[in-house]
Amino acid sequence: MFNEDADETLQADGYLTLLPYLAHESGEVTGGVCGLTPWGAPVVSGLRGFNGAGEPWLGILLESPTAYMRVTTPLQKKEYELLHLRRLAVDARAARGVDLFDAVVGEAEPPDFIVASGDQRLGYEMTQFAISDRRQAQSLFFEVSARLADQQRHRISHLSGYQLYIWFGAASDAAGLPFKRNNQTIYDELLEAFIAHIPDPDQFRVSASKIPEQVKFKPVRTVADVQFLSIPLLGSVPASLFYAVTGLNVALAFQSDHTAGGEWAKLRAAVKRKDKPANNILVISVGAPDKFGRCFASEEVLADFMLEFPETLQVEHLSSVILHFWSTGRVVELLGEKPVALWPGHFEGLSPAFHPFRPLG
Repeated sequence: MFNEDADETLQADGYLTLLPYLAHESGEVTGGVCGLTPWGAPVVSGLRGFNGAGEPWLGILLESPTAYMRVTTPLQKKEYELLHLRRLAVDARAARGVDLFDAVVGEAEPPDFIVASGDQRLGYEMTQFAISDRRQAQSLFFEVSARLADQQRHRISHLSGYQLYIWFGAASDAAGLPFKRNNQTIYDELLEAFIAHIPDPDQFRVSASKIPEQVKFKPVRTVADVQFLSIPLLGSVPASLFYAVTGLNVALAFQSDHTAGGEWAKLRAAVKRKDKPANNILVISVGAPDKFGRCFASEEVLADFMLEFPETLQVEHLSSVILHFWSTGRVVELLGEKPVALWPGHFEGLSPAFHPFRPLG
């Protein structure tokens, strides 16, 4: 962020993060979305506005999943669903001062869990608010980080202290997917391009007191229309296993476009699948850890966006459908004419684990 009114003595140089966005149709961009990490690189970024039909629109450009927990083997479905339910109970207690329920007393299919509140028994059904296309892209992208992590120091040490932004696909396809795991030849060529890259620490440096009117954007173009750029990590570094063995960080630039109406239609379809007589309460966890312990900030951004343009949600059997935001603890009831907040968030948000720099000497 730049503040032109700030004291000059408090200002410092920074770096621009420039990523491609392909406009598929006419429309109006009214603002941006950006969530910064402690090391200066966005954990999620995008644009928002209205599409050519005048519908509220959100375009997500970049995302780095947050490693909320490190697991040696993927969590089973019941394991992470129980984690989500227990966290909901903790947030309810923190926000309202009373317990959401007394105990989890059973499991069934459906519901996922049966809970006791005094003499009452309620069926809690759990699901995640997920952007499937983005999760698929990130799943493929882990092949890139795995291959980089396997390199000897003499091959990648010059990349230490840098963030690599990487995107796949030609100029006409900003939502290109990473290659499949068995595409050995192309991955070998891509890896060699990363290793041959010599970062320029001044390429995207800007003065905090003056935003440049024009920026020369020259990413490195490699095999099969893969492009990337490198920017120094600032102030801290990720406290991650990948950084521990490589000294760098990587992020996938992958575009996805969303309209408020289209996303509400998807949500209604998902709720309908869960609207069964045995289910009393449907909990939709937003930004919660998946089976690999990763949280996706884009999902909270999209859910927030939808709530700005509310629509009616009706069901036949469920008595409550709630959105539970993992990073803040906020809970919103969706049933009725419009969404209603059950309690506000009581956290500032989910900050990725990091190691701050300290002066040497």
